Formats: sequence, C-alpha cells, structure tokens
Amino acid sequence: MRFLIFGTGCVGQVYGGFLHRAGHDVTFLARPEQRMELEEKGISLVAESNEPGPDVSISDARFIDHLESMQDFDFVFVCVRADQRTEALAAFEPHDCSQKGVIITFPAWRPTLEPWRALFGSCHYMFPGVMAVFRDGDVVYRHSKTKLAPLFETLNEESEALSAVLTQSGLLTEMDPALLKRFQTVIAMGFPILAAISTHNYNPESFAYDAKSLGLAAQGAKEGLAALKAAGESPAGLAYVVRLMPTFVIRFGLKWTSSMLSGFVREMLEVHFKKIHRQTLLLLGELAALPGADTAHHPAIDELLRRAPE
Repeated sequence: MRFLIFGTGCVGQVYGGFLHRAGHDVTFLARPEQRMELEEKGISLVAESNEPGPDVSISDARFIDHLESMQDFDFVFVCVRADQRTEALAAFEPHDCSQKGVIITFPAWRPTLEPWRALFGSCHYMFPGVMAVFRDGDVVYRHSKTKLAPLFETLNEESEALSAVLTQSGLLTEMDPALLKRFQTVIAMGFPILAAISTHNYNPESFAYDAKSLGLAAQGAKEGLAALKAAGESPAGLAYVVRLMPTFVIRFGLKWTSSMLSGFVREMLEVHFKKIHRQTLLLLGELAALPGADTAHHPAIDELLRRAPE
C-alpha cells in the first residue's frame, strides 16, 4: 500500500515510521521548515521507559512540503488536530481523490466529516492508540490498541485490510464498527473535564483540590452527554453509567483520578497544553451547537468556556 502521512507531528511520525519500517511506500507531507529539519535528522522513535515497543531510526524517508497530485498514493493518514482539519481538507480539494481512501485521526462530529465523504472514495475513522511527546529531538511514544472503523458506505473489508497492515507493522490494531459513536461519547463526556483542568494550566494535581472546578467538570460531563443525546446520538458504554451518577460521585472520581495522575500522561497534558486547549474549546463549541443540542441549556459548559484561559 502507498501511504501519504499528512501531518508530521508525534502521531504522524509514529504511524508513518512503523509503516515505513515494515516496507510500505510512505511519504510524509510536512510544512517547509519541518521538511528541511526532518530531511536533515530523519525520524527517531523511542519507546517510553518500561513500555514494550521497538526504537525506530529512519534516515531514508520521503518528505514533501506541497501536494502536486494524488496519483502516487492509495491512502491518506490525516494526523492533525481538530482545529487544523479545515486547513487539511483544503490541501486535498484541488485534487482528484475519488479513488483514494482517507484515514481520519482527529476527533470530529458526523456533520464535520461530510466534506471528507464528498471528496474521498472511502473514509475510515481511527482512534490512535499512541501517546507521544518530543523529548531531546526524539519522539518518545507509548502505544496501546489502535481502533479503526469504516465511515459512511466504506466496506468493512477495506478497514479490515488497513487494520491488518497496521498490526503487521507493529501497531496492535482492531476493528470497531461503533468507533465513531464511542469516540463522540468520549468527547462529550471528557472535554468538559479537560476544559476544567485548563483553568489550572493542565496541572491535574492542583485541579484535584479545586472544588469549584471539579464540580463544573462533573456537571459539564453530564451536560455534554445530554447534548449528545439531544442531537440524536445515543451515548455509548460508560456514558450510561455516568448519566445516572449523582454529580458528587463523579466529582469524587475526578478528584481521586487527578490527584493520582503522573508520569507520561501528565507530561502529555503539560507539553501539549496549547494544542489540547485549542481543540477542547473548538469541540465543546461544536457540541453545544449540534442540531437538537443547540436548543438545550449548558450552564456548566458555558461557564467553563467563559473561564477558559486564552
């Protein structure tokens, strides 16, 4: 398979690096300044301490800084944040992508995925099983299970083939046909919590001792799930339990979890502060504006957006 990796941040480098290492034809599309840097130093992936996974060093990868055509690619990995998806889509609009597949890794609601459906021949949704940060010039990563699902009318067989390719490349992957539904539940329930932590500059320890923020996060999570339901999207999995929980029980769980949070996850939150923050505010705004949800009241979410730091 011939892959184009759109986005050369940590996630793009990990997925593209593993695919390249397995012998696939991989091209990385980077910004001009990133292209020069990557061509000079290559890609260096280092497994987090005590985590399974190989260290990968690549010096012969192909990098480009603009897209002239799509004829050399079968699939595109769009490894960007939610707040960069409009820019990403614009890069492909001048080209014929009707016979190409796209793998979308950014969090999104169904309405925001429709333009990709109109442009590409097949669409897949992916929940990256990778957490990664830049550290001393390397991409330090830890990975669990990547989940992949077909979008719209895309055949299961194509997503299954992609899942097999990723697994064979060293990235444990599984098919989850309900992935988009599950991921939207995670967004609705989790992003109010991230917005609350943002008032503490994504320091979970100080957040754990702020009763006001804990209360807003707990109530905001319930409001997020209510907004999702009002929009016609049935919350999945843990959401059923959370919706029935009293707010004080959720608040206690958040306090305990936040006070215990340390190590790689905490480093991710603090290192990627601005990136996480931008897409948190974007997705909360989109949640409240979903058809049906836009008629409901979201006092805790509104308060979190008002209090969010610039």
